[in-house]
Amino acid sequence: MSTVLEHAYHESGHALVARALGRPLEMISVSIEGGLVRTSESAAAARTNEELERTATIILAGEVAQSYAPRVPLDAPSSAQNGHMELDAFTAGLIATAEGADGPLDSDALEQIRQKIGDEALERSRTLATELIERQAVLGYLERVADRLLLYGVLTGDDLETLLAPARA
Repeated sequence: MSTVLEHAYHESGHALVARALGRPLEMISVSIEGGLVRTSESAAAARTNEELERTATIILAGEVAQSYAPRVPLDAPSSAQNGHMELDAFTAGLIATAEGADGPLDSDALEQIRQKIGDEALERSRTLATELIERQAVLGYLERVADRLLLYGVLTGDDLETLLAPARA
């Protein structure tokens, strides 16, 4: 059973790697049930092996990023274990609408991609996802995006760009 904290890291991983690979983001959302990253390029539109590998890398990044989520002790209060967060009605509506739009992508899409590009290409995607997430974690971006996602529940692509922009003196 995943916590909302793990979901936030998972979705942040998808978003950061999509951004690193040049796929523009529309929104990221997280809730107790899971989350969603929506890009302006549909995964279903990927036709070439290169596009399919890029999509696989983005999908695999969620799993890699989730492994960076801090672990909540078993004796922690239940609200911490469940990652309880309060959402206003507007934000909750956005999440519900977004989650209903595409459905779960990771495992089904990854299997379809594996069938098209093969195990070797999928392993290259996994390696690249791991390298990109490690870089994002070292820079502090993974934690920063996950924290902000937990705070607001939904981030737009513009919110992400603002969050990751270098500080100006």
